[in-house]
Amino acid sequence: MSRPYILEDVVRQAESILMPFLNPLLTTEKNIEMVMHLRPKESDYERVFIPHVSDFAKQTYQDLWGQPPPVTFKSTQKNLQVFALYSDDFLQDESHLHHFPGGCFQVSHLMQPHMVWLAWKFLEPGQHLGMAYDGLVFMGDRFAWFPKPWKILMPYVPLFVPQHKPNIMPMQKPN
Repeated sequence: MSRPYILEDVVRQAESILMPFLNPLLTTEKNIEMVMHLRPKESDYERVFIPHVSDFAKQTYQDLWGQPPPVTFKSTQKNLQVFALYSDDFLQDESHLHHFPGGCFQVSHLMQPHMVWLAWKFLEPGQHLGMAYDGLVFMGDRFAWFPKPWKILMPYVPLFVPQHKPNIMPMQKPN
């Protein structure tokens, strides 16, 4: 299995990109500008998602990026935690199960292998729960953000989750 990146190094790079969001003087306009630097390029969708869903993901995310979501959190949340996992490990590496939303595991079969996915939280000092985000993908030389991929890929999520992950609730296909 190819592991082109050391996860700890990717986490450090992500921290350097995400820490500026904690600046208390950050304006909404600057926040959106920083978010826009995380917007996926046209070619990223094929690198991140399997061919069967990459065009659908691209079209759906382009609608989202028409009005990008700001990165928000409470003013008391001054700490950042970042977690990284290879896409092919979502169903094997249980140590990160609680760091990523269950939906990420449900759509992992729609992700290209060997891509590093990241989740992060803004936390109050001494706390373990906070404002959580996911869907950041390391592209080798930069990051691209695919927020909540399970919501985007809902039509492709099976009704039943594999037996080896019984603690993940199944999602229903939309009518």
